[in-house]
Amino acid sequence: MNPIDLIIDLATQVRRRLGCSTPDYRQLLFDELQERLGGLSLDRVLEIGPRDGEDTRRLLTLSPNSLILVDLPDKEKRVADWLNKLERS
Repeated sequence: MNPIDLIIDLATQVRRRLGCSTPDYRQLLFDELQERLGGLSLDRVLEIGPRDGEDTRRLLTLSPNSLILVDLPDKEKRVADWLNKLERS
């Protein structure tokens, strides 16, 4: 299976793992991504709708050469607030 197909299939795999419980699905999704990458290094990561920055922090642990964040214009201030905190840490 090629890498794109593996990533597209992530949501299905996470839903299966969740079953009826309500664990941190975002952590489960990231764990599944790490497992599928199998140590492969990433050149670029595109995060669409970074929300609160929690997933951004996780993605940064993969040490991509670049991380691109895309969100709606009305979310700019919220993203800038947590992004500034993230850059300082």
